[in-house]
Amino acid sequence: MKNAAFFALALLACAAAARAQPAHVEVELGDVSLQKVPFIIAADAGIYAKNGLDVHQFITPRAAQAVVGVGIQVPPEYIGKEHQKSAIQVGGGAPLIYSAGQPGTPAHRIIVATNENIVRDHIITRPDIHSERELKGKVLASSFHNVTGYDGVVYLRHMGLTKDVKIVEAATLDELKAGKVDAVMATLFMTTRAQELGLHDLVDIAKYKLAEPGSGISVDAEFLASNRDVVARFVKASVEATARMKKDKNIFSATLAKWFNVTDPGMVDRLFAMAQGFPDKPYPSVEGIKIAMGIFSSPILEKAKPEEFYDSGFIAALDKDGTLDRLAKK
Repeated sequence: MKNAAFFALALLACAAAARAQPAHVEVELGDVSLQKVPFIIAADAGIYAKNGLDVHQFITPRAAQAVVGVGIQVPPEYIGKEHQKSAIQVGGGAPLIYSAGQPGTPAHRIIVATNENIVRDHIITRPDIHSERELKGKVLASSFHNVTGYDGVVYLRHMGLTKDVKIVEAATLDELKAGKVDAVMATLFMTTRAQELGLHDLVDIAKYKLAEPGSGISVDAEFLASNRDVVARFVKASVEATARMKKDKNIFSATLAKWFNVTDPGMVDRLFAMAQGFPDKPYPSVEGIKIAMGIFSSPILEKAKPEEFYDSGFIAALDKDGTLDRLAKK
């Protein structure tokens, strides 16, 4: 963590930056999820501009294709190009840790904020499965090297079911309905569709408060080293937008409609209720990072230290000067 004096100066620079030439930055939003909504609001509501930023952000082609199965259509104008580079990414810390442990990883990234600091997936099952203990002997569709994969491993460890549940690569809710798997580790978008498909929302894992390095802001290490003032502005804009999202249902609804073509009132209501779970103080999930380093263990990660993957200073500065508490009360 850098010294407090630097962060004080960086935050003061945010106001001055708004009067100067905006700093351009490319931002990859990664997958299509509820966690991306604050960043879209930051653009559409002028919050980035207020903080002296000219932000171009995009959904990856693969991510846009992945959500077609849950009824979400990302407009083509919001989809980036394959392998498009960005200095800042909004996505899971768990896959970042996994990637860092593999030989030949192109660029080291630093987590500066985490909006998903506990496991918030739901487990959706067939209607005949009524309790979590009934998962024993069943097949759970999760994943292996992303946030969902982390969630599946951590949940089964917590429940003492690691040896009793078989994990297979993520399946769709339609495949669950067809009986190809017994349960699915579901994102919040997927969860909102479970009821209409006649499936059972077995458990909201958030109730266990299991630490997770989930969706948040990560920055290319080289960019961070030479553009700390820009990153400070981006983080500040993100927390302002998150506070706005949690209080303004109209802008929340408009964002879902514009970017994801989600207009069903019931789905919007459910997602807005879920959005209230975003933390007011999105510090990097240090405990989650440590757990992920163990889950995705490799010779590279065994030599690494957790501090190499996060920088809490940006959120700490906003906490110290009262910004986070002020935004939470508005």
